[in-house]
Amino acid sequence: MVLLILLLPASQAGAVTWNVNPGGTGDAPTILAAIDSCGAGDLIELACGTYHESTTLTTMLTLKSDLTLRSAAGDPACVTIDAQQPTDWGSVLFLDGISNVLIQGLTITGGHAVDVFLSSNGGGAYIHSCQNIRFEDCVFTSNRGRVGGGLYVTDSEVWLEGCEISGNEALVTGGGIGLGGSVQITDCLILDNTAGHGLGPDGSIWGAASSCTPSGGESA
Repeated sequence: MVLLILLLPASQAGAVTWNVNPGGTGDAPTILAAIDSCGAGDLIELACGTYHESTTLTTMLTLKSDLTLRSAAGDPACVTIDAQQPTDWGSVLFLDGISNVLIQGLTITGGHAVDVFLSSNGGGAYIHSCQNIRFEDCVFTSNRGRVGGGLYVTDSEVWLEGCEISGNEALVTGGGIGLGGSVQITDCLILDNTAGHGLGPDGSIWGAASSCTPSGGESA
């Protein structure tokens, strides 16, 4: 008898869905706990509501490789991650040296990454030295950063598709986005951001995207 053994990649063979809700009664009590517990290829699915996670000095949520973080409804109006930063310490999302991450259908707000001593950038998301990072149907709003009020991207490969980046502020430049790396922007609305200086009348984008097809607002 011949046995045929099918070998699946680790990211598929043992993938787990972690359900999280604002009341803390899901598979993990918080988003941060789900991130800490999940393995490669896992999905973290957020029930509708607003999430106020505990923060560290420089960030609210530190992501890791081979992860999907999304709202259960796929709609940014359904799920809000609000850092509620009362000081000028950190970003909502922190991605450093990771790869293969999908973030889908979330509203990211309340980040304040403007502390001059921490060289903070990217109030909504700080992305450095990353590969294959995708944001789909997300909203970045009411975030602050020294460079890149909504997002700061450097030495990374990032896709933004169907996102809205509005109402963010940068102390120096790039009220909406501070770009450095391979960034592809498709069907995104980028408007009503403010900055000390930058591209566009409201300083929405600083740097050059590798491709940019906006649905409105300022383009690169």
